[in-house]
Amino acid sequence: MRWSDDTAIAVLVSVAERTSLPTVRASAVTGVIAAFERNRAPWNADATALIARLLAVSASVESRLALIGLLKRAANAPALALVEKLQNDADVGAAAGESAAVIRANQAGPAKLRASTMADIKNLMDGNTGNRWTVPVEGDEWVEIDFILSRPLRRITLDQTGRGAEFPEKYEVYVTDDVVVPGKVVASGVGQTNKTVIDLPVGTHGRYVIIKNVAARKDTPWSVCEIFVD
Repeated sequence: MRWSDDTAIAVLVSVAERTSLPTVRASAVTGVIAAFERNRAPWNADATALIARLLAVSASVESRLALIGLLKRAANAPALALVEKLQNDADVGAAAGESAAVIRANQAGPAKLRASTMADIKNLMDGNTGNRWTVPVEGDEWVEIDFILSRPLRRITLDQTGRGAEFPEKYEVYVTDDVVVPGKVVASGVGQTNKTVIDLPVGTHGRYVIIKNVAARKDTPWSVCEIFVD
């Protein structure tokens, strides 16, 4: 029998809290982190509470950093209060400050989207990988995300679930506070099958993210089922 991620996460959190064995606790925390990475469902208050419980019992700095990073998906007051309380921690304070900035941006409201083709643009960040935004790959396609407030950015994932080969042929990413003057490319590369994962340089910060496809391809379009930002 397979557990749903929601059920497994709750059980693993309880294991981490109750065990007296550090190795078991570490395995449970690792399992929770992996489950949240698999499941990118919209964040809720229950998820924040589970992460808070794990932070209270986890001694590993690496695990605590990963848990604090997950809270970037939140927009609720308890999540913000939790990371703000950790900002003076010598080991995780910087990461907590970064997560606090992201949560404040999330609280400003859902990101606004523009693209070279506006048809189906809502599908880019609607929490549903069953639909998609699709354009021909002619070498001048783009997507712009406006987070309303400037925020730290570490990673962008272009999920093309079910459309594995429909990645950008070659991409460039810009991050800026002035969409009229986007500045230099902060990341570039070629698309990847199933999910195009774009890691951004440490310290990347901005209100707008612009993702451009800059090379043509004839055989398949560029499709995005969901954009995930960390």
